Amino acid sequence: MSSSRYDGSLFFRSRVAAYALSLVVTAGFAVPAQKKELDFKALTPSIETRLIELINEERARGGLARLDLSPELTELARSHSRDMAERSVLSHEATEGKPFSRRIVEAGIFFQKGGENIAYSESYVPEIIHQALMGSREHREEILTPDYDRIGIGVVYAEKKGFYVTENFMCSYVLLTAEEAGEAVKKKINSAREIAGLSPLIFSSSADALARKYSEKKAAGQALPSVSDIFGATVIYSITAVSPDSDRVFPRDILSPNYEEAGVGVWFGRNEANPGGAYFFTFFLFPKNPYLEMRPEDLKGVVLERINRGRRDLGLKPLELNSALSKQADRVSRSQLEGNSPSPTALANLDGASLMVGYETENLSIMPEVTLTRLMLGGQAEIGIGLSFEKSSRFLRGVYRVTLIIK
Repeated sequence: MSSSRYDGSLFFRSRVAAYALSLVVTAGFAVPAQKKELDFKALTPSIETRLIELINEERARGGLARLDLSPELTELARSHSRDMAERSVLSHEATEGKPFSRRIVEAGIFFQKGGENIAYSESYVPEIIHQALMGSREHREEILTPDYDRIGIGVVYAEKKGFYVTENFMCSYVLLTAEEAGEAVKKKINSAREIAGLSPLIFSSSADALARKYSEKKAAGQALPSVSDIFGATVIYSITAVSPDSDRVFPRDILSPNYEEAGVGVWFGRNEANPGGAYFFTFFLFPKNPYLEMRPEDLKGVVLERINRGRRDLGLKPLELNSALSKQADRVSRSQLEGNSPSPTALANLDGASLMVGYETENLSIMPEVTLTRLMLGGQAEIGIGLSFEKSSRFLRGVYRVTLIIK
C-alpha cells in the first residue's frame, strides 16, 4: 500500500512508497473456482461503499467533516485499480507513467488539493483493509486530512490474485461564475474601505470587462491585452488565489485614499502553475483626479505654470493670463466639445492673436511637446486659456480639452 498527495494550486509532493505492503489474509480465501471468481468480482461495489463508511466514521471520531462521494473521483480510482490489476503492480503511476497529479488534471477535475492511497489485499473484508491503511502513518494522514471534502474509491478484483484498492481524496472548489466572484470581491473591498474610513471605490463596467479579459488571457497563458488609453493612468494588479474569500486577493493599494475608481475582472481556469484550477483576478486602480475639485481659475493656473516654467528655462519672459482671451478660448473649447471645429477665419477675429493651439490631456501639468515648443517664442506676452471637461466612449474617465490663444 502507498500514498501520495498533490496540492493542485501550490506544489506536488509524492511520498516514497516505503509502505508498499500486501495484506495477506488466507482464512476463507482460497484460490476460487469460476463461480467463486464471479462472486468476488460482484463484491467490489459493496467493498467500496463500506470503505467510505469506515473512513467517514473515522473522521467523525476525529471531529472532521464527512467526505462526499465524487463520481469523477470514483471513476478515476476504479480506472487506476483496474490498471494496477492488469499489470499486477502496486504503483501510483499508471501504465504511461502518469501519477495521480496528472491523472486527476487530465480527468478535467478542478481541485484545491488532492491525495491518493493505494493497496493490495488478499482479503475482501473492508474492515481489515481499512485498519491496515489506518495503521500506516502516511495513509492515515490522507484519510484524516481536514481540508478534504470529496472521496472516490475503486476496488478491482484480479483473478486468482486479490483486490487492488485506490482511494482518491480532494478538497474541491465551490465554483462561482465570473460575475459572482467579481461581485464578491467588490463587496469585500468596499467593506474593508468602509472600516478604514475611506469612501467606496466606484467600479466601471467597461474597466470590469477589460479586466476580465485580462484575467482570462492570464489563465490561458496568452498575450495580455493592452489597457487602452481611454482609461488614462492605470495601476494594474494580477493575483491568483483559490477563493474570492482569500486574503491574498487584496492588492496592497486597495485601501489607499489615492484611488476612487476601479475595475475588477475574474476568471476561473488552470495553467501550468495552477493545474488543479484557480481564480485569476485582475484589478485596475485609477488614481483620483486632483483637478475635479479645483476652481476653473486654479486649473488655468496649472496650465500657465507649466508653460512659464518652460519659458523661464529658456530665459524668456513669462506669459500673462488675459481674461478676454481666456473667454474666447473657453468658447472655442466648448465648441470643440460639441463637435464643432473653429472656422479658418476664427483666428483672424481673435483680437490680434498670433497663435491658437489646442490639445487633449487628463493631466493639466502635462502637454504635448510640439505644443509646448510652439509657445517658446520671444515676442509673445499674453495668453488666453480655455478648458472643457468631458467623459465619453473615447475617454471613459474624462479628458480636458485645452485651447490656448497667444498674442
